[in-house]
Amino acid sequence: MPCTTSNFDNVGPNYNQSNDRINVLEAMLCALLSELENMGLSDQVMRDAEINGKVDVRTFWEGHKELDVHRLTNELSLFLSRFSEHERVLMNNIMTKKI
Repeated sequence: MPCTTSNFDNVGPNYNQSNDRINVLEAMLCALLSELENMGLSDQVMRDAEINGKVDVRTFWEGHKELDVHRLTNELSLFLSRFSEHERVLMNNIMTKKI
């Protein structure tokens, strides 16, 4: 999953403000959980974190992924609306290596 649409390379002097800090921490957590998921380790790590840390990681992760899908669906729809139906079919063929 993409972790953020923001640029955290230049968080600036306001990094310690609550919202900026929460956004950075959420992006970090997303990156870590995405990597664990890609390695097939996310279920075990989330289960252990929930038991040992007494936090509901799974609910956060499922909600975060749902928000990412919604956001990316909207962004993709806006992007693709610039192209004709023929161009979209061609792009799909390129991405699925039919060409």
